[in-house]
Amino acid sequence: MEVTENVYTLPVTVSIGGQDRTFTPTAVDTEQGLILIDTALPGQAPALEAALEEHGFGFEDVRFVVLTHHDGDHAGALTAVQAETDAPTVAHWAE
Repeated sequence: MEVTENVYTLPVTVSIGGQDRTFTPTAVDTEQGLILIDTALPGQAPALEAALEEHGFGFEDVRFVVLTHHDGDHAGALTAVQAETDAPTVAHWAE
């Protein structure tokens, strides 16, 4: 969903303990490329890329990754995303 101009939520829904849970990384489209904020759970990179594709983007458009914090639902798929994008990652110094 486009939240506001050039800002997109990227819902990733997974089943945990028999219940669906949705995690929502965000993408911001800038002149320099896409900024991906958070990456969802480990193993969810394909679902994240599918969410990007719904807005006309792919991992090849990601220029930066920003982690809000280190919890698994925010940073879990980082390694897979980095392998697909080569995008530098920015995180809070304490993370």
